[in-house]
Amino acid sequence: MKILFAPVSKEVNASELTSIQDICVLHLPNQIRLFLPEGLDLVNLSDADKAVLEALNSAYDIAITDYNPDNPGEAAEYLKQMRSDLPDAEILVNTLGGSAELQAEILKLASDESLRLILTDGAAISETEASVSEDSVIESTDDATAVAAEEPVSDAESAEPETAQPDPEAIKKDAVTEFGKAMLSEMIASYDYHGALLLSKKLGDAIPEIVPFLLEAADMRSDGRFADANQMFRRCGLEGIMTGQQSIVEYYLLLELYIKQERYTDYLRAVKPFLLEIMIAAIRKEFNMDITRYMIYGSRRWDENKLVLEQMTGKFNETFTYHTKPKPCKAGGYVTTAHLSNLMENLSVQRQHATMILDTLKLRLNEEERVKTLAFYNLQGVTAQDIEKVCACRPEDLLTMLLNYIRNYTDITVTDEMLHSYQQMNEMIESYL
Repeated sequence: MKILFAPVSKEVNASELTSIQDICVLHLPNQIRLFLPEGLDLVNLSDADKAVLEALNSAYDIAITDYNPDNPGEAAEYLKQMRSDLPDAEILVNTLGGSAELQAEILKLASDESLRLILTDGAAISETEASVSEDSVIESTDDATAVAAEEPVSDAESAEPETAQPDPEAIKKDAVTEFGKAMLSEMIASYDYHGALLLSKKLGDAIPEIVPFLLEAADMRSDGRFADANQMFRRCGLEGIMTGQQSIVEYYLLLELYIKQERYTDYLRAVKPFLLEIMIAAIRKEFNMDITRYMIYGSRRWDENKLVLEQMTGKFNETFTYHTKPKPCKAGGYVTTAHLSNLMENLSVQRQHATMILDTLKLRLNEEERVKTLAFYNLQGVTAQDIEKVCACRPEDLLTMLLNYIRNYTDITVTDEMLHSYQQMNEMIESYL
């Protein structure tokens, strides 16, 4: 049994119906299944199109199915169900019918051997057959068989016309390309820029040349190589993709990326230097002190000679104001959050800075102290449940805590637009696909 699957687009162009005629002459199907878009009114068709449909209806068993034109994937689902219901049938598919999106969905099924679809457009009709009048072109299968039995024909005349079958390799290549593009979009949406970069190089000429360069820049950005990424975007003529602010804002977005990707171990290990920078910025704003002048230039190590000369050594001890007993803390070696927290206590005015000091202690407690074992003394990956168990808050809450501290106690600008920078970058890359 031969069944012709004939999709029709919303606009119903002439080639869709004439190709159905051609396929009928060439393959003589037993049934035609018209796949019509919802809302299509056959009354509004031209007289010529109506005549074709009437001729088809008189000669063939026609079944009509409606589909949503905004969901071309329904065609693929329909074909799969048809093969399931009719495992032994020959299923012909008109490749000139339906929208380009609908045909793209069908094309993905071409390499599926279990479906055994026969893609055709009726292009192999001979000139003699094509010149037959419209009324006599469409004949029933029984009539055609009877005429062939009554009239003897020569071997040359009885030879079946060659069917123009599509190139399987070309179909397979197109299907792989479409699948590759879909996978590329999924990787970009999930912020897997490294995987997307490797895939884009495999796709080669199937995607615009600029896409691999943009993905390389995005990969650098998500790897913390902010200057290199910014330079790569400029080479592509796309300045302004990144925040354009201090690297500390880009670093915050990187921490946010770790949370979105559920890379909690990476987050806990990367947040410590970020805490130092925002606490240094808080001291600069709240106490009008540039604490970095007591550090060795270009590093986060104390210059102990400067601390002694400026009589700063006693400023790094805890006070009774926020603790039950004093805890001496010698400033030396690398700068720590404990050094900066104790310094804030000594410089603070109780009523003026009480909230800030308590928020600083809470920040250190949740972002560093409680998760220290998970981050630095654990041979297993960290899960969201692990963080909730030791901190009594979700990983997203830790990120919000950082953002609130930045906005409340530092001069660092973090706008809502900056927070959507990665999404905007993804949309820009997707636009080239």
